[in-house]
Amino acid sequence: MTSNAAYEKRPGNATANLIALGLVLVAFVVLFWSTFVNMAQRWEDPTFSHGWVVVPAALVFIWVKRKTFEGLPVKPSWWGLVIVLLGVLSMLMALWADVKFLPFLSVLVVVAGIIVHLLGWQWFIKLIFPYSFLFFMVPWPDFLLVMVTGPMQILTATYSAFLASLIGVGVFSEGVNLHMTKPDGTIWHSFEVAVACSGMRSMVALMCLAAGFAYFTEAALWK
Repeated sequence: MTSNAAYEKRPGNATANLIALGLVLVAFVVLFWSTFVNMAQRWEDPTFSHGWVVVPAALVFIWVKRKTFEGLPVKPSWWGLVIVLLGVLSMLMALWADVKFLPFLSVLVVVAGIIVHLLGWQWFIKLIFPYSFLFFMVPWPDFLLVMVTGPMQILTATYSAFLASLIGVGVFSEGVNLHMTKPDGTIWHSFEVAVACSGMRSMVALMCLAAGFAYFTEAALWK
């Protein structure tokens, strides 16, 4: 009998492992509590409101595919602690530099480290999709949100003006603004395509749904 097999058969190992896992989870929650609170506050924004269901969905993915984990050896790796340390250091640096977006990513780095340290690389590879799905719960930084929503607002305004012109409505776009015109060409009303109307909320939510659907149907990535 190998030393690993002997270790697995020792009485009390299961209890000790559960206690160790519980302590790790408690330490994880305490360390990142303020980050979780900030993330939850960002989820109040309709653009990122899907964040509330990401973790439950990831757990469902694991449960549905649970048979694929049968017989998978548990081989803890000390590299997991290195990854955890990198995640904690990145969070501390982000707090020191007041970079509000980075702690959200630090959480996921630490999660990866915990998986590798407790279960091993084979488990992490097997869990790569549910783990990667967790990135959908990370709110986008403001600068990236502005970079994406700006062009989408302009595109929406341009496309709306084009469709309206096809049915004879006098309208033209100017940036994110739409101008309604009289038959003589004078503007009688103007309004702005707001961020909420840019399609950003729908795009993020649809990306999340599409990823989950592809996982369940095992469709190719390009599909």
